[in-house]
Amino acid sequence: NSGPSIWRISAVSPKHGFGCLKFGPPDGGNYGNNEFDQLFSAVHDCTDATRPYLRLWQKLDVEGNGTAGNDFAKIQMMRYLGLEETVTTLAEYRQDSSPAGTWIEQDFDLSGYKATPFRLNFLFGSDNNGQAGAGWFIDSYEILDANPIISNLSPTRAPKGTDIVINGSNFGAIQASFEIYQHS
Repeated sequence: NSGPSIWRISAVSPKHGFGCLKFGPPDGGNYGNNEFDQLFSAVHDCTDATRPYLRLWQKLDVEGNGTAGNDFAKIQMMRYLGLEETVTTLAEYRQDSSPAGTWIEQDFDLSGYKATPFRLNFLFGSDNNGQAGAGWFIDSYEILDANPIISNLSPTRAPKGTDIVINGSNFGAIQASFEIYQHS
C-alpha cells in the first residue's frame, strides 16, 4: 500500500471516456488493511418515472483467488422519509469480477423505490488479514426510465445476423447519466 485508499478519479483503464471512479491507492497498487470509504451520489428523483433502473459498469479486485473473503463492496440506496433514513443494499460483492479485471455491466430495477428521492452509496471496506487487491472501479452509471411497448418487428423471423427493425414506444429516457473524467 503506497497511500491511503479512498475514492478517487482514476485515468487507469476506464471503461468509457477518460476516467472512472476507483477505491484504491493513487499509484495502481493494492489497497491496505482496515480501510473503509464511501461515495455518495447526487439525489435522484424518479417519482415520475414509469420503470426506473440503474445501469453501471464495474470491476472488482479484492483479496483471495476467486474465493469470497471479508473485504467487500456494496451498492446501497439511501432514502429519506422525513427525518428517517432508510438504507437498502442493492448488491454486495466479496469476490473479483470474473474474469478478474474485466468490466461487468450491472443493472438494478428501481421500480419499487420510485416513491421517494434517493442517493446511491458506493461503500468499500477491507479487513486486517494482510490480503488485498487493486480495489473497486465504477464507470458510466445511469438512471434510466424504460417501459417498452413493441408494436411490430420487421422482419418477424430472420436468420442469425439479419438486421431487425423494432417499432414501438417508451424505449427509455435517461434520468441521470454520469461520465467520469479528470481535469488535467
